[in-house]
Amino acid sequence: VSIRVLDNGPGLPEEITARLFYPVNSSKGKNHSGLGLSIVKKLVDEMNGYILCRSNKTSGTEFQILLPKNH
Repeated sequence: VSIRVLDNGPGLPEEITARLFYPVNSSKGKNHSGLGLSIVKKLVDEMNGYILCRSNKTSGTEFQILLPKNH
C-alpha cells in the first residue's frame, strides 16, 4: 500500500531533511513539540514499512509511506 502526500512549496532545506525523522525542537511555537514525523516513522517501522521524503526548491516536497499489504 502506498500513501503519498505532496506540496508545491519551496522544499525543505538540506539541514532539515538530514534529521527529518528525529525528534527536534519545533520552530512552529510552543504548541508544537517537533515529534510528529518521528512518531510516524516509528509506527511505519513497526508495520515493516518505509517512509520516504523527496524535496527540492522547484517542485516542493513529497512524502511516501509504503506498507506491506498483508500486515
